[in-house]
Amino acid sequence: MTKQVALEVLLSATVNFAMQQNHVQPVHRIRLKNVSGRDIRGLSLTVEADPAFVMPYEVDIPLLRAREKREITPVLTPCPSLLFSLTEQVRGSLTVTLRRGEEVLEAYHHEISVLAYDQWQGFHTMPELTAAFVTPNHPYIAEIVKRAGARLRRMERGAMFDGYSSGSSIAVLRQVQAIYAALCEEGLAYQLPPPGFVAGQRLRLADTVSETRTGTCFDLTLLFAGCLEYVRLHPLIVLTDSHALVGCWLGDRTFPDCIQDDLSALRRRTHEDLSEICLIETTAITRGKPFSVACEEGEGRLDDAGRFRFAVDVRRTRLSGISPIPLRRYDKKGNLLSPDAPQKEGRRARKLYDGDGASSPAGVAYTKQQLWERKLLDLSQKNALLNYRATKRSLQLLTHSMSCLEAALRTGQEFTLLPRPKEIDEVGKATGGILLP
Repeated sequence: MTKQVALEVLLSATVNFAMQQNHVQPVHRIRLKNVSGRDIRGLSLTVEADPAFVMPYEVDIPLLRAREKREITPVLTPCPSLLFSLTEQVRGSLTVTLRRGEEVLEAYHHEISVLAYDQWQGFHTMPELTAAFVTPNHPYIAEIVKRAGARLRRMERGAMFDGYSSGSSIAVLRQVQAIYAALCEEGLAYQLPPPGFVAGQRLRLADTVSETRTGTCFDLTLLFAGCLEYVRLHPLIVLTDSHALVGCWLGDRTFPDCIQDDLSALRRRTHEDLSEICLIETTAITRGKPFSVACEEGEGRLDDAGRFRFAVDVRRTRLSGISPIPLRRYDKKGNLLSPDAPQKEGRRARKLYDGDGASSPAGVAYTKQQLWERKLLDLSQKNALLNYRATKRSLQLLTHSMSCLEAALRTGQEFTLLPRPKEIDEVGKATGGILLP
């Protein structure tokens, strides 16, 4: 049979609970091209998953004209209970089928790895989702911070966890040191990752570290980052080819993007002359090393430029809509509760995350319509309206006042576009100009 429609599908190689919770669609784009040379009517497109981590999806295409190209971005309805309950990675598949009536015109079948609840998706699939495994609201983190608070008061009378309100980098560093000391008192031991991972890595989240008192550098980094976020500091997760360490901004600032892959930008901010970021080797916690030694070892990890991957700015990811995954809870019989089940909050778990992410602040009730609207929004780093970057295809306008420019544009008058003045040094390779009436 002569091929009538060309089908192209772009999808993720993996899917996990963290992706579902942050509205990341496993199918990014479906492209159709009518190659038959004539109009085709009465088409339907379906997307099915096995196992059913998303509900079956179907859309009708009444008419696809000859040589027409059409792009479809399906909004799939996930099944969070399945992804939430997985304890091991499962090999699954997605099938996209194009039909005309009962006739199958084209089909696309691709394997996809359905990861366990606590399995990190790896370097290549939305690395900013690493921040979803930082869980500042876990009761174990609240206990650590409580003990760190007592130590902080012993270090300096009247000191407390006040975030960046003091405006002093020394005060912030003292808070980080108190958390480090409290973690050292936990008696945690280093242990290799849990077995059985293929894509990414199985993680020990805060509840598992609390029970086993063990963790890898990655596990301890996530735990430390959760403590920092709990006290309203801005943590960083620095990843190399085979290692992870935690960082913290010493002032109330962030990187412009969720992912910082420029090693020089990170090095500059850890230098003594600037001292905007401190880096901590988290395995030093298991060896009982002093805080100063942990910082020296952390900064030393940046010497091997070839192994550096990127740093995840946790605060910036929250501003981009990436929220922590919910905690696993069990009933009195030990059965896993659904993530949608109502939760009775204990005294230690009463504090809710109230950042600018996708989770709702305490006391605010969203309607079903509002929740549906939020799921339709793309709050990831791919949304150029939220994460704008100047490129060769963009035009930067130089103006002394944005409000004046906006008011002038609103009048509807014509403008003349002039090239960038030679006196102004070019920034990168992006083009720019001045807009004059």
